[in-house]
Amino acid sequence: ADNSGERKEPTFREFIQYLLDTDVEIYDEHWRPMNLLCTPCHAKFDIIAKMETLPIDAEFVLYHRGIGDKVNIKWSHKTDSKMTSDVAVEYFSQLTQSEVKQLYYKYLVDFLMFEYDFEPYIKLAAPLVGNSTISEDDYDYEGEEDEDDENYEDDDDEAEDEYEYDEDADNTATGNENHEENGDTIVEE
Repeated sequence: ADNSGERKEPTFREFIQYLLDTDVEIYDEHWRPMNLLCTPCHAKFDIIAKMETLPIDAEFVLYHRGIGDKVNIKWSHKTDSKMTSDVAVEYFSQLTQSEVKQLYYKYLVDFLMFEYDFEPYIKLAAPLVGNSTISEDDYDYEGEEDEDDENYEDDDDEAEDEYEYDEDADNTATGNENHEENGDTIVEE
């Protein structure tokens, strides 16, 4: 049978090569960097929640809204970190460190804004020829420094879970589907 009319899905490597060869401005919204998709720097958010910490972030929001004891959230989807790690190994081991580094630069602002660590991904990839480490200069995005960088202090003594919250804020968007069942709020990711 002739399968030439069927659409062939790209391999992971082909997909990454497409991302590396394409300007991020024209990426599909599903893989466009978040800083281009929702322009977080142009809005005054009270809270920014991450999918990785959403149950904790949701409890924080509910507590500070004064309804933490009135709402019981049951999460319908939990991520197995071992499975996630296995998937990362499966896919990132197909790439070279050079490709992972180029991909990192495509998403650099997101990595910095949301405090993601790129080192685990580069360690999964095939080594670079020559220098395989990342220097401090590699974190300088297109040679520009942000004025706020001078004022940023990384204080390891402070708790990572400390949040600033505007008590007067009326709305918090989570982007998740919420519904109630037996008095419990269920959040579907």
